[in-house]
Amino acid sequence: MDDNKVLKIFSKFIGQKYVNIEGIFFEPVEILPTGRDIVFKMYNPNDISYFDLALIDELESILYDFKQYTEIYLKPIISNSKKIYFNKELKEKIEEFFSSVNKLDVSDKYLKQKIVIYGKSVGFYTETEEDRLIFWNKFIPSRGFIEKLQDNTILTDNLVETIENYYDFLEQDSSYWESENIYIKMDVILNDYPLVSPSWMATYYHTAFLNYT
Repeated sequence: MDDNKVLKIFSKFIGQKYVNIEGIFFEPVEILPTGRDIVFKMYNPNDISYFDLALIDELESILYDFKQYTEIYLKPIISNSKKIYFNKELKEKIEEFFSSVNKLDVSDKYLKQKIVIYGKSVGFYTETEEDRLIFWNKFIPSRGFIEKLQDNTILTDNLVETIENYYDFLEQDSSYWESENIYIKMDVILNDYPLVSPSWMATYYHTAFLNYT
């Protein structure tokens, strides 16, 4: 089928010029020579935060319905999106929360030790994979110590050793431990931004220690 005809059929299917996803607009502009890829140009006039995989998922859902209607199978490509985008509002919320975390505190019941690390956040960065989004709190530690749980005896106040023990605890416990105990409020923040962290996506929050060796 002629590519221009497919675009016209799709435009008729959506009933308008653009696909509207939570205030972000996608204009179908081209069918690639493969005949299976439809290219969308994105417009974000409302400055909405997003993760491109969440946008692709939404477009795939619409194209699935289109296939049921026409038996034409298309895969979406967004020509001008970033991998992940945080508007000023969301970026400030995340930075403000990470800045409020000035103490990492964990009790290792197996070793009967308490690990405490003080410091400050200097921002964050993200890593993205197919079905997950990882936030890293850029944390500059200032001091730390390990003490016995029984009598609060200080075992070491060496910062490097304390951080190494903290990492050991995380490796033995769970990759979710910081997400569920230190940074759990991030879930509350991101609940208001479904195009950044949709319900089907695994989201992790970790500490990236800086300048401590």
